Amino acid sequence: METGETKKHKYLTPLALLTAFSLTFFVYYDFRIRTFLGYLVLAGFAVLYVTLSRGVLRLSPVKLAVLFLGLVISVMTLLPNARLDKSMIALMIAMDLSILYAVLSDPGERELERMFRLMMAAAALFAVYIIAVFLFPGLYWDGIRQYLSEDAVRVNDALLQQRYGVSLGGNVVFADYFMFFGVTIAVNLLFARRNTPRQRFAYLMVAFLCLAGIILVNR
Repeated sequence: METGETKKHKYLTPLALLTAFSLTFFVYYDFRIRTFLGYLVLAGFAVLYVTLSRGVLRLSPVKLAVLFLGLVISVMTLLPNARLDKSMIALMIAMDLSILYAVLSDPGERELERMFRLMMAAAALFAVYIIAVFLFPGLYWDGIRQYLSEDAVRVNDALLQQRYGVSLGGNVVFADYFMFFGVTIAVNLLFARRNTPRQRFAYLMVAFLCLAGIILVNR
């Protein structure tokens, strides 16, 4: 069951914002946008959400376990013999914000289904992009390349020259994670419920595209 708060803000919830942030994380590297801006938006929304919800938070056993694990990792990361550089600080910020959103989120079945479908759609788009560049490299060399940051261009040029797939966010596994989610979600929707022929075809196409996006480019 969805709570009244969830129904009232069903399209702007902690889970929805965190999902959107995760799916678009590649834009910071590819287009030289400061990741700090994304973290700032997440933190600002969290403060606003807590304020509007009047401090009413539901702590389940799972949320308490997540809080405990996050606390342990944070303490271990801050020990004198731990490696603490800019990348580790960024990871700590990302982890702490994710934990905060896990605590704030209280999704119902409908919201979870919307987020799963959003992830599935994004995974299919990632796969289409990767397959298109694999089949028609000119799309990248003559078009997309000129809009990317220097770091992203350097990574993609090296990968494509070695007959490897184009990356998203300078990381070859970013798209893989979501394409794997796309396969998993599509297969579950295919077998876990009754579907129309059109729905079955759509799920099969998503699974096929995502698998092709992973396998065709030596992943």
